[in-house]
Amino acid sequence: ILDYDSASLAASLSSYWPVKSADVRDYVSGCDLTANRILLQERDRFDNLDSAVSVSGYYLSAPQSVYFTGGGDLTVSAWVKVYNCSAWSGLFEFGNGAGQDNVLLEFSPACLPRFVIYTGSTQTGQSVSSITALRENVWTHVAATLAASSSSLKIYVNGVIVGNGLLSVGPPADVSRSNNWFGRTEFCLLYTSPSPRDRGNHL
Repeated sequence: ILDYDSASLAASLSSYWPVKSADVRDYVSGCDLTANRILLQERDRFDNLDSAVSVSGYYLSAPQSVYFTGGGDLTVSAWVKVYNCSAWSGLFEFGNGAGQDNVLLEFSPACLPRFVIYTGSTQTGQSVSSITALRENVWTHVAATLAASSSSLKIYVNGVIVGNGLLSVGPPADVSRSNNWFGRTEFCLLYTSPSPRDRGNHL
């Protein structure tokens, strides 16, 4: 499914949460996810049973930890199926409360992905939005990257760059975050460097 060099993947991957029988364990750092209630299991994009979960009205939480390290570079990616884009919804958000070192990937009411980074409580100029909307009821690969050396923010949909921006203040702070949750995903990857080959175009 993912075409990565295993050595470089192991060196840069900080968390990996696949869904298996509604159990979402972190295969890298042990930061397993918990749900606020019993999750609804769903078929994944290959029609496998119990390899995806629906969190409409639910959420998954990751434990308090330091997730963003490695000099500011990062990649997050997930397979998602959006049912309804009538309101803002989040794929993930890690932070310490409203406007406190938040890193989030969300969808607008028009199904446009938006990647946002707060440095402390500063968000101005720290976001990038997609020009391509996600289709409802279709599995889609979404990724967001930060390359600290060029202050470049990018969003990818199905491996195609659909959003470009520049980081104007700074990368995510290397701090422990306690409010960490996910919306509806099949699996989610968290890297501490841009993905291979810049790197989202290789997902």
